[in-house]
Amino acid sequence: MEADECMALQSLIDKTMGPEHSCSADEYLHGDDDLPVCVDLGGDNWEANFLAQLNQSSTTEDAEDEEDVEEGELDEEPISTLNSFSEAMKALDSVKLFLESKNCIEEAITVGSAMDTVASAHLHCTRQTTLHEYFTPASASTSE
Repeated sequence: MEADECMALQSLIDKTMGPEHSCSADEYLHGDDDLPVCVDLGGDNWEANFLAQLNQSSTTEDAEDEEDVEEGELDEEPISTLNSFSEAMKALDSVKLFLESKNCIEEAITVGSAMDTVASAHLHCTRQTTLHEYFTPASASTSE
């Protein structure tokens, strides 16, 4: 580096860092050359070794997942505790509120869209009642 470049860099360092935290241009440029790291990445094939470690750890996780399936923990289907449309909508709404409280706005919007889809499907499945059915008690209309 030429002298005028070094002086320009030194004035920029002094201006940016302030006089109490200033360092030489050489320290600034080479300060992170010898930082200690947790893993020795020496050698020409460090990238291949790193990727092999990643593949080995993912293979171990896959084997653990397969063991869980073999034990029968994941074979059982979850039992639904929702008995009505309104309970399902309340559950979705609580999930949406949880996501909003965690600032996961995009996911909350997705749940809101799912709620709209479920509501639309529910309305599509219900039929329009007649005026006579509206004034007839539910027990009387089922006996007809």
